[in-house]
Amino acid sequence: MPSPDVTNSSRSFAATISGAISEAITEASGLNWRFEVADTTAETASLPADAQWYRFNFEGSIEGAAFLAVEPGARSILGLDGETARNASDAASQDTEILTVLRAATPELEKLLAGHGAVLVSIEATEPPELHDTCALALDGRCKEKDARIAFSLHLTRKLDTQLLALAAKPHVFPSAANPNAANLDLVLDVALNVTLRFGQRQLALREILELGSGSVVELDRQVDEPVELVLDGRVVARGEAVIIDGNYGMRITQVVQPIES
Repeated sequence: MPSPDVTNSSRSFAATISGAISEAITEASGLNWRFEVADTTAETASLPADAQWYRFNFEGSIEGAAFLAVEPGARSILGLDGETARNASDAASQDTEILTVLRAATPELEKLLAGHGAVLVSIEATEPPELHDTCALALDGRCKEKDARIAFSLHLTRKLDTQLLALAAKPHVFPSAANPNAANLDLVLDVALNVTLRFGQRQLALREILELGSGSVVELDRQVDEPVELVLDGRVVARGEAVIIDGNYGMRITQVVQPIES
């Protein structure tokens, strides 16, 4: 099934992602890299079979995912091949290094998306996804200092693309303390809700689940220095640090997705 047509809202969103990526790569490499949305779509561009894939997860006022494909050897082209990188030339190490740089772009990306409301962004390495129902674009990166050029393939899921169209048609309305409906909130403030502290997650095949037993170890998708998440009804409402309080686990909140004004 062909991908949906590239809309102006999708192109604008891709430009926002490319801007954040440009800043992160420039900071990490010391070279002036600039990425722009190419005239041709990623669907028409050549995509290596061994490309490295990364998933951008968006939570908050924008919900959905985007997939970024990076060609093998991108680390060297981008100027990220420092002494440490040269000593670790395997694909897994390159994948981790690119992921670190992309994750450094999340604060800037969240800032750029703040005009639509609070948005949390997380990035993870992933296996090649199913792309039959995504909006495909190409990000063209250029560096004058190295006279180098590289292209990334960006794919927005249909869910994300639909939300972007809705946001483009209707301007975002920020919460207001003067909202007359705010008084109705008092009626439900004492309702008890179950929240979950999430350290990470992992997709397992049914075969792997059936093989679990005492002593089995399941590796999560989150590193030890990454924030844990406070989840309410499947939605992340805050992030922070895990702490121990009187022998019990607790959480020190460092970021709230979208605080409610009273």
